[in-house]
Amino acid sequence: MRTRAKFFFMVVTVALAAAACGRASQSDINAALHITPTATLSADAIITSTAVAVVKEATRQAALAALASPGADNGNASLAAAGDVTAGQSLFTNLCMACHRPAGTGRGPALTGAKAKPITLSDEQLRTLLRTGKGHATPPGAYSTVDISDRNVINIIAYLRANNP
Repeated sequence: MRTRAKFFFMVVTVALAAAACGRASQSDINAALHITPTATLSADAIITSTAVAVVKEATRQAALAALASPGADNGNASLAAAGDVTAGQSLFTNLCMACHRPAGTGRGPALTGAKAKPITLSDEQLRTLLRTGKGHATPPGAYSTVDISDRNVINIIAYLRANNP
């Protein structure tokens, strides 16, 4: 008798749980669990994004090769093209953002964001400014290759160029 009662109770509990779960829509479940669904890219969008990424990486590798062999391009190599924008953003955020805030509320002018003035310096002038500190407020002044490697300077320049076309 007890076994039948337990079995009946379990069947009723499972049936009620199944009925309760069946009533909630996917949006109700997402809201209850605080889930924000993200859009899934279509196959065409993935193919297009991949192709764009491959072209950008090929351009970056070509620019790096041109920088590695001085004189091969008559000094026309673009530092920004050789840089990694994502790495540059991280470096800029950690090293420069304290003074160069997007809202222009720091000690230095905004270099990114809505209030940023277009950067009129060439890539080489930006590199020299970071290395020598000439024209750069103190602190931080000049950065040595110990502070920021040449590769990281190029990444910062790439980030600045990507955000100030």
